[in-house]
Amino acid sequence: MNTRIPDTDFIGSWVWLFPVSFLLHITEEYLGDFPRWISRIWGVETSSANFLSWNGAALVLMTVSVLVVLKARSFRWLLVAFGTSVLINALAHLLGTIGTRSYSPGLVTGLVLFLPLGAITLRRAWVGINRRTFRVGLIVGVLMHAAVVLLAFGFARISD
Repeated sequence: MNTRIPDTDFIGSWVWLFPVSFLLHITEEYLGDFPRWISRIWGVETSSANFLSWNGAALVLMTVSVLVVLKARSFRWLLVAFGTSVLINALAHLLGTIGTRSYSPGLVTGLVLFLPLGAITLRRAWVGINRRTFRVGLIVGVLMHAAVVLLAFGFARISD
């Protein structure tokens, strides 16, 4: 039995769930004062304005990427990258909450939106695109999340 989904079925209007869920996630993080939480936990200080600037830029980039994916199938790997990145983010919020025994702002949208969106995207990609494209997207997704963390630490003031 062939369980592969044709490439054309992998990409659809559902990809708009990435920027929509990201916007909801940023909102939860902002309302929960994620910059203050991360400062308390990691000693990294940043302003709410910086937080909104970085995440606003990421939202624009994600939205443009979705448009590109919908127009050019050769960029399918971006969906795998986004799926990987949101899945890592959800798990990071969960581990942060467990490890600190405190609410990590972004946990709810991470678990309710990012976790299933990332898992379903990766599952659909696994059966719907070739392995090379999948691996590229997976690697880019890990690097995207790592870059966000490193940039946040690099551009924020490290507390004493």
